[in-house]
Amino acid sequence: MRVICFLLFTAMALAQEGALPIDPVLDWLPLDTETLVVANYQQTIQQALGGTNSNDPAADFQWQHFAQIPNFLFTANTLLNKKMIYAATAARRFRLPPVTAQGLFPLGNGLSDSCTFIQYDQPVNDVVTLALAAYPRESVAGQSSWIVTYLPHQQIAGIPNYRAWIVMLKPDLFVISSDRDFLETVLQRFRKSKMDKRALSADAPYWKWVDKSASFWGVRSYDSDSIDDPTSPFIAKSWSWDDDKSTAFTFQYDIASRLLKMTRLSGATVVPISGDLESGAAKAGLALDRPQDGVLTMIATVNAANTSSAGLTYSAITWAGFFSLN
Repeated sequence: MRVICFLLFTAMALAQEGALPIDPVLDWLPLDTETLVVANYQQTIQQALGGTNSNDPAADFQWQHFAQIPNFLFTANTLLNKKMIYAATAARRFRLPPVTAQGLFPLGNGLSDSCTFIQYDQPVNDVVTLALAAYPRESVAGQSSWIVTYLPHQQIAGIPNYRAWIVMLKPDLFVISSDRDFLETVLQRFRKSKMDKRALSADAPYWKWVDKSASFWGVRSYDSDSIDDPTSPFIAKSWSWDDDKSTAFTFQYDIASRLLKMTRLSGATVVPISGDLESGAAKAGLALDRPQDGVLTMIATVNAANTSSAGLTYSAITWAGFFSLN
């Protein structure tokens, strides 16, 4: 009996050792979540935003996480100098923004239902509560939530102010969502002790092609029924991924090695490489490879002084269907 207990304890310890802080979030996401982008930080927001070259992909990935959060939360008295463990943004239902009064789509303002999680190494609920004290609250799935309306960057005629729901999921875990229904599902699933199903299934093939311990990483699962999705490979035939059998996309970037890796997965035996992709890859130093049927990898060491190399960041975010969430 003692031997059995010891073996069980050892197995549990090994399982926990391989777990990452982001893992529980995967259970909380709505089942129709299409994209998850994660930053493994271990630093403060001030260090994250102040320590990267403007051409470094890290700066762009960080902006994606912080762009939808009210900047009054990033002060010396609130979250600026609190050490983060990770930040993660999940999204679904990508769509074009409303047309402006000038008849144009505002650049960088793609829309989606989304939710961002930022976990810290210590409780931050007191500073967040104080910073949001003047804002109205409402109950979302039985959880008290602040409602904040503000301009994400600049006033654009025809584009409404940004609205967000903010919740302290735990004393050290801050959550902000641009969509109330998305947040409601997160809160409902958060309270359940066991999940029968989860978004971005654990046995999905794309997990083989992404390292969840990388500085930044993301996964995208394509839905062939999303007919209004401007990021979908099934309808955006002008993009360089012209592949109506696409199933998923992953990317990861390591700050220390400056290595960026992107992977396209497809139901096609040979993932197509368009002329645009091939010529663009050559200019940016991107190595293309087909390591197995249905897989195309794109790898580059990013040179911060080379704007075409840094431009791979935008390719990674765009191909993952992860547009600006404002």
